[in-house]
Amino acid sequence: MINKKLFLEIRKFITFALIVYLFNFLLAKYFHENLFEEVNIIQIFCVLLFGGIIFISKYLVELIPDYVVFIIMGFIGIKMVVAALFILLLVDYSDDHEHHVIIVFMTNYFMHLIYSTKKIVSYIQK
Repeated sequence: MINKKLFLEIRKFITFALIVYLFNFLLAKYFHENLFEEVNIIQIFCVLLFGGIIFISKYLVELIPDYVVFIIMGFIGIKMVVAALFILLLVDYSDDHEHHVIIVFMTNYFMHLIYSTKKIVSYIQK
């Protein structure tokens, strides 16, 4: 059975992801109709990447609190490399102009980055 704190964390993250999705959907609608497919792909990517890192870091901070700095630095590197590879693939396979795709990706990425950084710092402070 899932505990209440974890359920609340998941619910907050899903609510945040839906708000970001709506924002990016409106942003894509403003730029070009062909971006709708990319918005869905980008949102799924960011939810999986940042959601996974948030919840993995929560448990790693509890398991090995002495190596918190190394955990955070490792996840920063992983996020940067995976995001760079993803955006390169997305721009190559996108039908729309690449600068529109990059704008939508970066707004989504930075919103998730701010949220995940806030959460990870709160786990460290506990």
